[in-house]
Amino acid sequence: MLSKLLAFRGTKFRSRSLLCPTFTRSPSHLTVTLLNMSTSKTPKKKAEEPTQTLEEIRQIRLDKASALRSKGMNPYAYSFDISHQAAQLQQAYRHLQNGQEAIDVAVSLAGRVMVRRVFGKLAFFEVHDESG
Repeated sequence: MLSKLLAFRGTKFRSRSLLCPTFTRSPSHLTVTLLNMSTSKTPKKKAEEPTQTLEEIRQIRLDKASALRSKGMNPYAYSFDISHQAAQLQQAYRHLQNGQEAIDVAVSLAGRVMVRRVFGKLAFFEVHDESG
């Protein structure tokens, strides 16, 4: 129905999304007022220029990091709780035979993955840590 009303009195409009029809009804006729919503009265905002240069931002970050270091804190601190080392795990589970599993055991280990062997959905990783 809207497309029929927009073609009212032989005037055709190409884009219905830009038009906002307002209908007024009187006993003798129907008046359709179309407002073009694409012409906005509010001015478009210009992109604001940064108040600081990249060098200034970098210097601020370096100053914050050096202030933390002077207080004896690590500015790039991390934490990971390690429950075992690789040598401890090898010693603790040496008694397991091929195919046997330790049930309900949760350990956390940190190290570097030195070798990765993937066979379809099965993968083997060789992890080296401080213990070797």
